[in-house]
Amino acid sequence: MTILGGAVVPAAPLGLSVVTPRAWPDDQRDIDKLRAMTTAALSALPPDGPVIVLAPGTAVGLGSLASLAGLGVAWSEDVPTDDEVARLIARSTGIPTTEAPLLLGHAVLASHVSAAHPGRRVVAVGVSRTADGGDLLDVGAAIAAALGDRPAVVVAAGDLSAGIDDRSPAWRVDGAAAWVNTVVRGVRPGAPLDRALARAGPDEASRVRATGWAPLTALAGIPGLVVSAAHQLAVRGVAHLIAVLEAP
Repeated sequence: MTILGGAVVPAAPLGLSVVTPRAWPDDQRDIDKLRAMTTAALSALPPDGPVIVLAPGTAVGLGSLASLAGLGVAWSEDVPTDDEVARLIARSTGIPTTEAPLLLGHAVLASHVSAAHPGRRVVAVGVSRTADGGDLLDVGAAIAAALGDRPAVVVAAGDLSAGIDDRSPAWRVDGAAAWVNTVVRGVRPGAPLDRALARAGPDEASRVRATGWAPLTALAGIPGLVVSAAHQLAVRGVAHLIAVLEAP
């Protein structure tokens, strides 16, 4: 297993410069900060090997089309892929493959990767939001095992609760802010991701509208990575996690 490093960044479309919320001028400073932090985290990734992208989904992608057409945004790009590594991961994890266009979260993260590392290959791995936490840890371990001696880095979606206050898309979900704080405490610089993230469970993650819980838990299952930097930022009532991980 040769996972050289990793990052956690939001998969929210708001992170892309092509998505411009003109109706939210008061939030532009936070949006710009979110984008800058995302770029910095991805730019810190080691340059060798493909980028394995973990985001909500049910398949390992062999397709290369990233698009925001579902949001009504006229943007798309073809992302370089590594089908050999994708098939290895599919066999190791038991997750099926698909040649369909990338799902929204994968498309956003792949676009961020392409901007930070032009021409770098991406492997989109869908992580089930309904899976048990222990199963997600196993997915992370299986990804690492599938790679053998191949170098790679991993990027996971870091979208935490969309219900922390009255500006949130889900309004104010009871206990959401406390849930976010619990997750963030498990992402400590100088330590591996806390495998206790798995205990949160899919039901509670769904209740607080945390689409990044499953990818983050799968990332915690990959051995040998230590958090070197971590930040939390809320934009329009949505909590986001940005982190950098290294292989000491």
